[in-house]
Amino acid sequence: LVGHARLLEALDQALRGALPPTFAPQVRLANVRGARLVFLASSPAVATRLRLMQDALTAAASRFTGTAIDQLTVKVAPVAVDPLD
Repeated sequence: LVGHARLLEALDQALRGALPPTFAPQVRLANVRGARLVFLASSPAVATRLRLMQDALTAAASRFTGTAIDQLTVKVAPVAVDPLD
């Protein structure tokens, strides 16, 4: 469980680091389930924009984890603010 949490945190930082700086604080990686990334987005507009970036995000996640990730789910929910962002 701790290993999965560390992987999620590292992958979240890597993927959000590839997003535009004004956009990254509005999303969080919530989970990786098999070949699917699950993101939280702060609004429907942000969720749509994230879905449009699916190919780039899944490719980057596949390279980072070394496993095939080819699906993206985005849920709209409040995103906690990271004080380090």
